[in-house]
Amino acid sequence: METELYGIGDPDPMTMTVDRLHLVAQYHDGARITWQSLAEVPLKGVDLDDEAFIDSLLGAE
Repeated sequence: METELYGIGDPDPMTMTVDRLHLVAQYHDGARITWQSLAEVPLKGVDLDDEAFIDSLLGAE
C-alpha cells in the first residue's frame, strides 16, 4: 500500500476500501523510516455503504 500511495501523485481526495487497520510504531534513523506492527484490527463484516457507520467514523451527528 505504501508504494501505491506514494505513486498516486494526485493531491485530490480519494476513497480507498480496506479490510483491516494496523497500529504501528514508527522509527526514523536519519536515513530510513521503518515501522513495527503492534496490532491488527480486521474489519470483516463492515458494510462500507452503511451511512450510519460512515457518519460514526467521521464524527457526524
